[in-house]
Amino acid sequence: VRTKEETPNLALVMVVDKSGSMGRCHCDNPDAQRGEYAAVYSGQPKVDIAKEAIMRAAGALGSRDYLGVVAFDSAARWAVEVSPLVDVIALETSIGGLPAEGQTNLQAGLEAGYAALDNVEARFKHVILLTDGWVREGELLPLAAEKREQGITLSVVAAGEGSARYLEELAESGGGRFYPAVDILRVPDFFLKETVQAVGRYIVEEPFYPLPAMPSSILRGIDVATAPPLLGYNGTTPKGTARVVLATPREDPLLATWQYGLGRAVAWTSDLQPRWAVEWLGWDAFNRFVAQWVGW
Repeated sequence: VRTKEETPNLALVMVVDKSGSMGRCHCDNPDAQRGEYAAVYSGQPKVDIAKEAIMRAAGALGSRDYLGVVAFDSAARWAVEVSPLVDVIALETSIGGLPAEGQTNLQAGLEAGYAALDNVEARFKHVILLTDGWVREGELLPLAAEKREQGITLSVVAAGEGSARYLEELAESGGGRFYPAVDILRVPDFFLKETVQAVGRYIVEEPFYPLPAMPSSILRGIDVATAPPLLGYNGTTPKGTARVVLATPREDPLLATWQYGLGRAVAWTSDLQPRWAVEWLGWDAFNRFVAQWVGW
């Protein structure tokens, strides 16, 4: 979903832990004191997986979105200053050299991310924090709650089994979501999912009448003007080569078709259940509509 306004849609800051524990150390007790556990060094460094996650998430942003990346160990450093989305090569170069070293200072990382978003104009402001949570910072809970009231939300991705349980409370205070990445390789998936959810408002629940947008054999013999209202849909933006057959009053796609080689696909953004389409199920042209859609 892309905003139709001139202001940026989303200002997103990724706050990434690059402390020593984000290396190949996969430890199972974040509350243990140093010396009370045996570190197990195996697999891909968590900080490298974090870089992949940043690249994956950036791919879901658009030209009107802002992105920033702040990396922290004992202090916070900006890998990418908050700005309109940079190109892929520049982003990869900026984050490519982040090593896993130093102590963990969650507060420095989060405060830097929040401070940068204070000065940005955008419809939505969001922080994604990635850390394995080795340092417990109780002061962060009221900070996250305060920023939530100011319109900046926070979600947390807990990297691996070594993540402290308080991170879930931090996400709750920040008004966002918590992703426990027990399998560290799931972190890029979580970053992408979180970014997609933050980009725009996807569920539009309001009565509306469909509007014809483009001729199609799917509508042969059907007078859309006689159709009853629908009660909601999933907001989307059509790809450049999609054909939007039916649209909503907000100019979002309702029914779109796609030709890919010899293959065909249809996207219907409402439902076919007695929720949004409850009145459509009794419409006398409904069966023909669906049959011609499937036939196409």
